[in-house]
Amino acid sequence: MANEITIDEAQKNLEEFINGFNTNTRSVGKRRQVGISSRYSTKSLSTRAENENSPFVYIFNLGNKEGYAIVASDRRVTPVLAFTTEGELTKDSVIDNPGMIMFLSRAEDYINSVMARPLSVGIPNHNLDDGKDTFTPWETIVFDNSNMACKVKWNQGNPYNKYCPLIKNEKDEIVHAVTGCVATATAQLMSIYQYPNQYKGYQFDWEEMNKIRIALPYFWMVDSIPTNQIARLMVLLGDDNNLNMRYGVQSYAQMTSIPRTLLNFGYTSGGVCKDYNTPTVVDELKNGYPVIAGGVDIIDEDKFLGITVKRTGTGHTWLINGLIERNRKHQYHDHYGNVDQEEIETKYYVLCNFGASGEHDGYYLSECFNLNRNPEISEGTRAISGNFEYGDIKGEETNYQYHLQTITGIRK
Repeated sequence: MANEITIDEAQKNLEEFINGFNTNTRSVGKRRQVGISSRYSTKSLSTRAENENSPFVYIFNLGNKEGYAIVASDRRVTPVLAFTTEGELTKDSVIDNPGMIMFLSRAEDYINSVMARPLSVGIPNHNLDDGKDTFTPWETIVFDNSNMACKVKWNQGNPYNKYCPLIKNEKDEIVHAVTGCVATATAQLMSIYQYPNQYKGYQFDWEEMNKIRIALPYFWMVDSIPTNQIARLMVLLGDDNNLNMRYGVQSYAQMTSIPRTLLNFGYTSGGVCKDYNTPTVVDELKNGYPVIAGGVDIIDEDKFLGITVKRTGTGHTWLINGLIERNRKHQYHDHYGNVDQEEIETKYYVLCNFGASGEHDGYYLSECFNLNRNPEISEGTRAISGNFEYGDIKGEETNYQYHLQTITGIRK
């Protein structure tokens, strides 16, 4: 296990990441001046009976539930995989956030693919395991996202669903259907542009609406004017000619309905829906434009990277509105120790707002979202999975990961 690093080495990698983040972040409020409150390895948690070499990671919790980081345990893998800005991840945590589950499942595939590569891409027949590779320190760029800063962390439930249709839940109780993640992601994108000011006679005071940032701390805010405006926006987005939301315990809509919806609300461009592609996403974010992402997983595993997840067949759609770029030189040495070639290694982290009151929001390695395992999709019928809609599925139901998609090119 020559490439396995210790938890102390992993912590140094994380500290380098945080220092780079703080040095290149203009806003003092966004800097991470917190210490590591706990740390652990998922190695003992990740091993499955059929595979004793399952990949594992190191988890570092920051401050008092002020975020956590997922850090690689193998030097061949990108050192930091995820860096969140609030919450914690303990050994007992069970992840039920579908966006986070999608990332973890793909991150495990990413690590397995990197560890399976015996040769360097840079030089033919150059063995990554010969110990002759060196790296310069990472240089970090945190892109100013003031133009696409999202001030809110809304969710799909109360009070934002107060105008959604009444349904029966699993307990046979009459409740309001949830707004659906597609509507929530679209509403949060609109909060960035603070547009439109009105739709079908309903007014939207975005300055006040953006003050309703997360789950409501005071009872009186549940029935405030801006809260009612947010709830009204959510249900208007779900209209048949907009997202065409299908309401229920898990409300769903097709992500491909977002572009027409934005056009209906007065946007000059509703964007284009395509498979997730890091260069396209990065280019959009560098130009100051937010992106909407989404996909579906059918998960028949209890753990990814040793982190416990809830088995799910759900889809999710969320907002991406920030970017970190990290660069370092990968230097290849000859048998005499001289550098005979070097190349620039670049990694991108996208800021995800999962639409769940801030739960698991943070920066995630974009490379992991590019990975997909594709099922057969039959024509003519639809299979509904959680908050997202795809075609019928053929084949064994186990760990299918559908293409993640993005909507780019959205313009006010």
